[in-house]
Amino acid sequence: MKVHLMAAIDGSKDDYRKIIHAIEKSGHSLVTNHLLDRKIEDIENESADEAELAAKKIQQWIKKADVIIYEVTKPDVSIGFEVASALHLGKPVVVLYRSDNGSVPHGLKGISSDKLQVLSYDHNTLEELIKLSLEYAQETNDTRFNFFISPNLSHYLDWVSQTMKIPRSVYLRKLIEDDRESHSEYFQQ
Repeated sequence: MKVHLMAAIDGSKDDYRKIIHAIEKSGHSLVTNHLLDRKIEDIENESADEAELAAKKIQQWIKKADVIIYEVTKPDVSIGFEVASALHLGKPVVVLYRSDNGSVPHGLKGISSDKLQVLSYDHNTLEELIKLSLEYAQETNDTRFNFFISPNLSHYLDWVSQTMKIPRSVYLRKLIEDDRESHSEYFQQ
């Protein structure tokens, strides 16, 4: 899987290196390695245009990733927004914090989602925790399903999407789920 790792730029680079090592050791790859390259001074010296470009890059990295990992031992105000963005896109999210120095971010305490894991770690448990959390995240990832439809069906789905204000995929998923519910023999298997 492709993993996007985010954390406070001025947090522990040593911890970030260990997390990156654990991700790669588990057979996964990073979307970007910018976390180790950027410094807080880089952010403080950004122009408004550079800050906007950085925000757009982060959103692209989130979209490109199969799973997002946030290290939140050092609080960062943007992490909550990014977690919400990732969950809204249906991405599995793993939030990590050091058990000796961090805590569950207050803004995440009320969020309940199968796609969200909030986990504490120490240096002895980090590799196994990363491995297990990525395995779980892979299980919760939706399966992409592509098929061809006629232009008439495409126009209809566009109309439904605009009228109901939902994505076409959400509408189709709901139709399938409703149909599945009507087949009690499926649940008896």
